[in-house]
Amino acid sequence: MKERSADVLIPYNKERITDNSILISLFVRPESNRVDYEALIAQGMKGIGTPFFMANYNGEVISKRHIVLNHYFLHYLFALHGKEEVLKYPEFSEAFQNKFRISVKDAHVLGSFEYLQSEYNDRFDEESLFHFYANEKDFLLFHGNSIKRINGIFVVNYDIPAILKSYTEKSNILIFSICCCNGHTIDQLNYSLFTKFSEAGILPGKKSPIPWYNQVRRIYHISSNHIEAMFDLTDYTLNSDLSPIRYSETPLGSLLIKKNIFTADEADGILDYFKKYPFTYIAKNQKKTLINLREAGTVKKDNLLFVKNLDECAEIFKQITS
Repeated sequence: MKERSADVLIPYNKERITDNSILISLFVRPESNRVDYEALIAQGMKGIGTPFFMANYNGEVISKRHIVLNHYFLHYLFALHGKEEVLKYPEFSEAFQNKFRISVKDAHVLGSFEYLQSEYNDRFDEESLFHFYANEKDFLLFHGNSIKRINGIFVVNYDIPAILKSYTEKSNILIFSICCCNGHTIDQLNYSLFTKFSEAGILPGKKSPIPWYNQVRRIYHISSNHIEAMFDLTDYTLNSDLSPIRYSETPLGSLLIKKNIFTADEADGILDYFKKYPFTYIAKNQKKTLINLREAGTVKKDNLLFVKNLDECAEIFKQITS
């Protein structure tokens, strides 16, 4: 069966993008693809962000282009092969032992897909595992990857089975590629959206102990920084021929080439690799430090988000070690 085209509502026009543009990608999740939610997003963007691409992707487009799998690829690997993947990173193993007082090798560590199919799972399906609450002492978050202790079993990336299952052939998601305007920033746009959803009674708002930027994640995805935006834009934004835009057409990708960190010929291949495998090492304080590139453009301090500028993000790529 021939793939149906994405329903493009606002075509992408790269001529509107300048070197100083702040571009991000935003989309509602399948379970949140509602007209009232879309209206709240439009209200939250007003005066802060301008869409320069807008499209509706059906489930067939999402599946054929492997859009979701590209976005969650490393999370997916951890969910498939929990212990094996954790043991590849000494830093992850150390964080695990410091948290749970047992080594990864001695612990019963399973990826969430492994756990759901195992004899140790006596009550969970994808959705109930996603919503299962673990106390702080039973939960570890390491560079965007999670571990929950459930009845003595350590389950890696509990949310991935439900997320991937939610994208079916009947799914529809509304995609925005947005240019922040009038000097506004990524975090200001995100907070404006959060405020609209909170005022509408959809989110608990400031009454919740969960940081505001984590409350919105089950409603919509928004690029949290320039590095994640570069990866998101090349996944979700299409040219006039319905092919994904290239890294050189994003502000950070263009800057990486301009600074000779990557050549134009090698940029697509190298950055595609980092999109799928964002765990990498950078030279910091004369030693190698493991980072998650998708998170590296954002600094969290005192429950606040600070987004690094384009030059600072380019410097991160310059510091990557072999």
